[in-house]
Amino acid sequence: MTRDASPGIRRGAAITALGITLIYLVLGLMWIGFSDRALLALVDDVELLSRLQTGKGWAYVVVTAGLLFVLIHRALAARDRAAAEAGRAARIIDHSPVLAIEWEARDGWPVTYVSPNAADWGLDREALLAGDPDYASLIHPDDLPSIVEEVQMHLEHGPDRYTQLYRLVLPVLGTVWVEDRTWLSRDTDGRVTRIHGVLLDVTERRRLELERQRQMERLERAERDAGLGSWEYDPVNGFWWSDQLFRLLGRPPDGPEPDVATLLERDLDTESADGPRLAATLRGMAAGTPPQSQYLHVRRHPGRGPETWLRFGIQRASSFTGDGPGGAWRVQGTALDITELHQAELELRALNADLERRVERRTAELQIANQELESFSYAVSHDLKAPLRGIEGYSQLLEAEHAGRLDDEGREFLRNIRQGVAQMNELIGDLLTYSRMERRPLEQRRIRLRDLVAETLRALEPEYPAAATAAIDVPEELEVETDPDGLGLILRNLLENAFKFSAGRDEPRVRVAAQRRTSVVRLEVEDNGIGFDEAFRERMFEIFQRLNRAEDYPGTGVGLALVRRAARRLDARIEAEGRPGEGATFRVELPQ
Repeated sequence: MTRDASPGIRRGAAITALGITLIYLVLGLMWIGFSDRALLALVDDVELLSRLQTGKGWAYVVVTAGLLFVLIHRALAARDRAAAEAGRAARIIDHSPVLAIEWEARDGWPVTYVSPNAADWGLDREALLAGDPDYASLIHPDDLPSIVEEVQMHLEHGPDRYTQLYRLVLPVLGTVWVEDRTWLSRDTDGRVTRIHGVLLDVTERRRLELERQRQMERLERAERDAGLGSWEYDPVNGFWWSDQLFRLLGRPPDGPEPDVATLLERDLDTESADGPRLAATLRGMAAGTPPQSQYLHVRRHPGRGPETWLRFGIQRASSFTGDGPGGAWRVQGTALDITELHQAELELRALNADLERRVERRTAELQIANQELESFSYAVSHDLKAPLRGIEGYSQLLEAEHAGRLDDEGREFLRNIRQGVAQMNELIGDLLTYSRMERRPLEQRRIRLRDLVAETLRALEPEYPAAATAAIDVPEELEVETDPDGLGLILRNLLENAFKFSAGRDEPRVRVAAQRRTSVVRLEVEDNGIGFDEAFRERMFEIFQRLNRAEDYPGTGVGLALVRRAARRLDARIEAEGRPGEGATFRVELPQ
C-alpha cells in the first residue's frame, strides 16, 4: 500500500487508454470513408446497397471488437504479470530480513512506500507513510549529518546507486545498525523524483566486526608489548604482515608488504647467523615449495636502523589441499625481537670464556697448591714424625734402663712425655688424613648400610667396649650408592664421639638408625652423652675447634672437621641437634 499513486503509473495508464481510443477512432473513420466510397462507386441498386451497408457495419463491429480484444487483453495481461511480479516481490520481502522503502527527494525524506514487514522492525507502517515520524528523525543524531551530506552529494552528482551504513533508533528494537542499499529515480531533466532503498539489519554483523576490531587492537598491543610480529604467506596472495612486523623491520605500517626478493635484499641481513637458511626457505616458498616448520635467527638489514636481531618462526599451516603443482598451501609465521637476548648471549659467551680462563688459572694454582700440600704431607710424615720417633725411643730407653733412678715425680714426667708423643702422633695422623682426603679418588658403588655399621662397630670394640651393645636400627635390605671409605670415615668419627661423650653415663646408650626417603637415605647417630649448646652447632665442625677441655675428653679437634669434609665430597648434608646434658644426634643425608 502507498500513500498516493505514483504519477508515473497514472500517466502510463492514461497513455495506454488514449492509445487504444485513437487506434479505434482512426480505424473506424478509415473503414467508414473508404467503404462508403467503394460501395457508391460499385453498386447502383439501392436495395443491394442497403444490404451491403448493413453487412459492412456488422463486419466493422466484428473486426473492431476483435482488435479491441487483442489490445485490451495485451494491456491487461501485462498489468496482471506486473501485479504478480509485484506480489511475489512483496511476499519475498515480507518474509525476508530486509525492509523495502521509498522516499521523496525533499527535506525530511517523507516515506511514500514501505514494505508490509515494517512491523517486524517495530515500525507502524501507516504512521510512517503519514509522515509521523519522518524518516530523518529515526536516524541516530550522531550519524544524521554525515548521511545528509552523503545523500545530497549523490542527488547532485551521482552515482545513483550507493550503499550507506548507519544507525536507526527504532521505538521497539532500540538502536540498530542498517546497511542501506539505495538507488535514485530521475526524470528526463535529471531531477531526482524518488529515492528507493533496501534496508538490512546488520547489528549482529556490526557487533562482530567491532569485536573483531577490538581483538585486533588487543593483538596489536600485545605484539607491540612483546616485540612480536606475525605474518602469513601463500603463493597466490604473497605476504600479509601485522603492523608490528612492519615496525620491527623499520617500515611504516601503512605501506605495502614487500615480495620475497625485496625482503631479502632490503630488510634482512642474509649473511648473519641463520640468514642463508632463511633466504633459501623464502626463495623456495616464492618458487612454490612449502617449507618445513623451523626457527631461524637473523639480523635486520643495517640500512633499516639500529642493530636488531629477529627470531623468525615458520609454521606450515594445517589448511592444505595438497602439495606440489596445483596444491594450495599457506604458511604462518612470527618474528620476535631478540636483540636483548642476543646481546645477553654474547655477554654470557664472553663471561663463559673469561670463566674458562679463570678456571684454567685456578686449576693451575690448585695443582701448585696440591704439590705444596704433597710437600707438606711429606714433611709432616718424615720431618715431624722422625723427632717424635726419637723422643718415643729415648723415653722408652730411659724407662727401661734408668727407671730405678727416677723418683715418683720423674716417672710422672716420663709418662707425660710419652702421652704427649702419642697425642702428637694422633694429631699428625689426623692432619695427614684431612690433607689427603681431597686427593683420594671416590669409588661409587652400592653397599648394604647395615653391614657397614656392624663392621665399624666391631672395629671400635677394643677401644670402646660399649660398641658391642650399641643399637642398630637399619633395615637389612637398605642399600646406598656411595663411596664406602668416605661413608666409613663419617660413621667411625661420629661413633667415636658418641662413645667418648656418653662414657660417663651410668647406662651409656648409642643408637644408629637409617631410613630411605624420597631422594635421600638418612643416617642418624644418637647418644645420651653430655650434649652441646646449639649456639656452637656450626663452630664444632671447624678444625681444631673443641667445646670441652682436652683433659676431660681427649682428642685432636679434627674429627668433626673430617666428617664435614667427607660429607661434602659425597654431596651429603650433615646436621647436628643437641642440648647440654641431654645427648646429641648427628644426621647425614646421602643423595640417591
